[in-house]
Amino acid sequence: MDRWTRLLALVAGGAIAAQGLWAFLSPQTFYDVLATFEPYNPHFVRDIGSAMFGVGVAGVVAALHPRALVAGLAGLGAFQAVHVVSHVIDRDRGGNPGFDIPAFTILAALTLAALVVELRGGQASDRPR
Repeated sequence: MDRWTRLLALVAGGAIAAQGLWAFLSPQTFYDVLATFEPYNPHFVRDIGSAMFGVGVAGVVAALHPRALVAGLAGLGAFQAVHVVSHVIDRDRGGNPGFDIPAFTILAALTLAALVVELRGGQASDRPR
């Protein structure tokens, strides 16, 4: 991969991940400054922040790792893990926390386990898949 392509992926991914963290950690200020679409819903802003964070992580990992599967699993796992935390924080705002939190936790754990397996098994070859 060309170094300029890697640099662009790193910068763009880092910027999106940072915005995602902002939305997740401070949904009110993210809404007030950047996403002034009515009606304000802090849980929805956190969920969007989770997704943005995952996409940003995928961009950063893609810049640093030669295999697309690793970047994809890293981004998906980052989103899912932060999304679980979003549902824990907002468990009293609606949804079905008794189902959502365990189900999302299982998905996050399976995705992150797949990432670990891929990283361990892929060390012998850095061929793109």
